[in-house]
Amino acid sequence: MRRILIIFTAALIFLGFSLQGVASAAGEHYVGFKTGFVKIDPEAAGVTIDAIIPVGVLYGYNLTPDIAVEVEVNFGVSGGDVEASWLPGESGEVDVWTGAVYIVAHPTIVDKLYLKLKAGMMYSDQNITFDTLNVDEKTIEKDFHAWGGLGYKATDKITTEIEYTSIDDTDLVSIGVNYLF
Repeated sequence: MRRILIIFTAALIFLGFSLQGVASAAGEHYVGFKTGFVKIDPEAAGVTIDAIIPVGVLYGYNLTPDIAVEVEVNFGVSGGDVEASWLPGESGEVDVWTGAVYIVAHPTIVDKLYLKLKAGMMYSDQNITFDTLNVDEKTIEKDFHAWGGLGYKATDKITTEIEYTSIDDTDLVSIGVNYLF
């Protein structure tokens, strides 16, 4: 599945760049960088997972002034320590990454402030490893969801956004900067 998602993401990015001559009349391309925190609510009783700090990148293309398509990936780079009360003295770690394709609406609320509403398919890959037990639990989630946030158009080429995204037991809160070209 991971290979299919990577191929699909690459195809969308290639398609976006290949349509640049047509796209300039309809809108602009943009790239973004984001960070925030990921919180995973474990299904097992007595398990705690610290928040994970991710970094993410996205590519977007404005179909119209208020509608865009986005492709995004986020990788956990820090945090994610796991403790289980039923495993005294044992600790572990969660590695997580997400990938998504969205249709995004970003209508203006007032002046330079806009609402960001996105719907699409998100893929989340979580891997829990305990130190000495050689336990390796992998959870892959994919689902169609809708999420939202707020954005601010700082200049004609720079926007900042704060977003909330959720899939099953994984919540992502992020802040990012986008550059339009």
